[in-house]
Amino acid sequence: LFLILCCLLNVVLDLAFVLWLNAGVHGVAWATVISQMLSVVLCVAYIGKKYPQLHFGREHLRSNRAITKKYWAVTLPMLIQNLGLTIGRLGISRIINPFGSDIVAAFTVGSKAESLTTVAFVQFTFSFSVFSGQNFGAKKYDRISHGFRTATILVLSVVAVSMIVPLCFAPQIASLFVETDSELLMRNAIQMIQIEGLFLPGLAMILLINSCLRGIGHITPTFVSSVVEMVSKIVISASLSPFIGPTGIWLASPIGWVLGCIPGLWHYFFSGWKKKAIEADQKELAAANANCSTINA
Repeated sequence: LFLILCCLLNVVLDLAFVLWLNAGVHGVAWATVISQMLSVVLCVAYIGKKYPQLHFGREHLRSNRAITKKYWAVTLPMLIQNLGLTIGRLGISRIINPFGSDIVAAFTVGSKAESLTTVAFVQFTFSFSVFSGQNFGAKKYDRISHGFRTATILVLSVVAVSMIVPLCFAPQIASLFVETDSELLMRNAIQMIQIEGLFLPGLAMILLINSCLRGIGHITPTFVSSVVEMVSKIVISASLSPFIGPTGIWLASPIGWVLGCIPGLWHYFFSGWKKKAIEADQKELAAANANCSTINA
């Protein structure tokens, strides 16, 4: 509810700052900051009222070495992963630039269209990390498997509907972002939107499987997945664009999505993570029972 309120407020403030106060780009920036800050204040107030277990004082600010170490073990690979994705985008930009401003603009339009057409299912995939994490902590491993099957069906159903938009309405989407008479720009923007629309199931699956693995604390395969995706995009862009022009760049991201799915799916289905988790729980229980026996003796 707070996020919905934040988004609506952001839209209203954007219009107010730009149209009524003539604040331009600065106004748009302030609209974002104000709406986000209000969301933070509301969240903190809600926690203060509803969740006393999340309250903390001075005694809770001491560093816990074990928790810190575990936290960094999860955070560092994700940090490197996001850095790699950023470097990958810069690499692709370097490949695109020689094609000229129209192609660069077409890439920008296609990227914005991707954000627009994926909004329907991206949050479904991200939220699964919460589901898998909660059930992994509760040691309900079969529920994670059942949830993953259900989420896959749900997400792919939403994707099937989402694909209609880029495949059937690419010209209209492109015209939302640019007003130009450049046939080259519009043709390439439409082509990129349609190609990415065709491969949306690949994007949905890479997001879903990586969210699942992050939730259960298996960060390494998600890191490998991101590296495969990034390297694939750069290599495919550089390899195909000299022969088939910008189309090779438009194909790079979708192929990267498909290839990036492989490490995560392999780990989920073939690494035996569930069996290892059960064995670890049994060892922990056996150790606890042994301690109890020793104390009783």
